[in-house]
Formats: sequence, structure tokens, C-alpha cells
Amino acid sequence: MMIKTEHIYNMLKTWITETTGNTQITPELAPEERGEHAFVSVYLKEITNSVTTGARPVNNTVQLVLTYLITVISDDIHLINNTIATLTVAALGHEAIEVDQKGLLPWEWQAMNLTPKPSLLIKIPLNCEKEKKTPVLVEKPHVLKSNIMK
Repeated sequence: MMIKTEHIYNMLKTWITETTGNTQITPELAPEERGEHAFVSVYLKEITNSVTTGARPVNNTVQLVLTYLITVISDDIHLINNTIATLTVAALGHEAIEVDQKGLLPWEWQAMNLTPKPSLLIKIPLNCEKEKKTPVLVEKPHVLKSNIMK
């Protein structure tokens, strides 16, 4: 079973567009061709199991947590700061989004080969249905062919 995260990404694109106005959105950390336009980067940083439900399925459902790094790619630092501040306030008031207050550590920026910049880490739950396995039908009793206990 393939788990699809596109609907979460599309929900974030819609939320960012409605919150900030006409903004270009990319799933990349640093798009190669950005021209003169500013981009909001919506990068899926990690997928973990939910702390509340753990990895154990509840009612045949597993809850994952998708952590996204939101950054703004622009040469205008005021636009970057204003956009991140606007998105942070909107995320704090959104019922499906949890804001990760600690942000990225310096070594995480370095590992991605990026200069630290204003950003926002958000967490969104994703419920996944586990595949139901059909039980094997036993048609006749199992017969041992040899006696181990002699």
C-alpha cells in the first residue's frame, strides 16, 4: 500500500495562498530557476509516528506526523520576515497545524547546505488505513508426519 502525502501538500498550498495572497509555492528547498519572483518553499522534512497513538494501529489506522519546513526564497529580507510572521500567526490559529517552536538547529541548515534564514516548522497529522489481511481458511487439520518425542 502506497501512502500518499499529496493531499497534505495541496492543503498547505491552498492555506499559504489564502494566507499570503498570490504566492508561488514549491516543494524544493532552493529552486534552481526562480527569476525575480519570491517562492514559499514547502519542504517535507520528516515523517514520524504520532506520539499520542504511537506506531500501533488503532481501529486499523496508524497516525503519522508530517513535518514541513516552510521558508521564503527571495532577495527581499522584509518580504521573507513578513511572510514567515504572517504564516506563523495563521498556523497558530489553524486547527490541523501544530507549530514546532524550536525550529531548525544550525547543523540541520548546514546538512542541507543552506544558510540559516527565517523559517517555520509545522507538523500535520496523517491518518493511514492499514491493509486488512484476510484470514487463511483452514480446510483440514494439520498432521505431523513424524514423531519428535521418541
